[in-house]
Amino acid sequence: MSREKAFAGEYFAVREGLEALVVMLAPFSPHIAEEMWEALGHEGGMLKSARWPQFNSELAQEDIKEFPVLTNKKVRGRFYLPPDSSPEMLEEEAIVLADRDERLGKWLEDQERPHPKAVPGSQVNIVIGQGSGDRTKLNKEIFTRLVSDALNDLSRAVINPTMDLEAQREEALRHLYSKLLALVGSGEVPLVTLQGSTVENLKRRIALYSFHHSASFFRTEPLVEKYVAKALDLIGGMS
Repeated sequence: MSREKAFAGEYFAVREGLEALVVMLAPFSPHIAEEMWEALGHEGGMLKSARWPQFNSELAQEDIKEFPVLTNKKVRGRFYLPPDSSPEMLEEEAIVLADRDERLGKWLEDQERPHPKAVPGSQVNIVIGQGSGDRTKLNKEIFTRLVSDALNDLSRAVINPTMDLEAQREEALRHLYSKLLALVGSGEVPLVTLQGSTVENLKRRIALYSFHHSASFFRTEPLVEKYVAKALDLIGGMS
């Protein structure tokens, strides 16, 4: 869209809003409303050319909605998704938020496996409960060792160390992600909303796999950030 068309669209929207405001003002201040109507370029008075604004339910719908995340019936965090998002998507987003937001994560750290329960179109409640017996392959110590192992053999995984910084981050995270998949031995990919950069998506997947294959919650985000920083130094030394 050209700059001229964008400006014309904004002008039309502002003018339409002003006209609707003036029409709704008329029952309370008819004389002032008439003068404002004429100032907007209309002739013959409001009775001749004005129409009462019509409500359009489609225009009133939200493109994005705030969803609070609660633990012990108290709001600990918030995220934003389309209002018609599925319960599964809301629950996965709550898990990722817990991994990244220290204010929420501190309430879950080292606790029994949390169970997010989504109320569609409203909120997500995280209940602390006992994890299933088969979800014991990962814990914080094992994940820390996984990060260390990934750093040790990163040089064998990087094909082109001269790539740009964003590509280096992607390559390092893909390597850690593949190591994680090999460890948990799962071909099942947790539901992930494909939005944002490849780097952000890989971080989300790592967090979700860690949640799905551990008996208790632990935050991967700080460990992954440290891994990426060290990985970039190693890759930089290869070039």
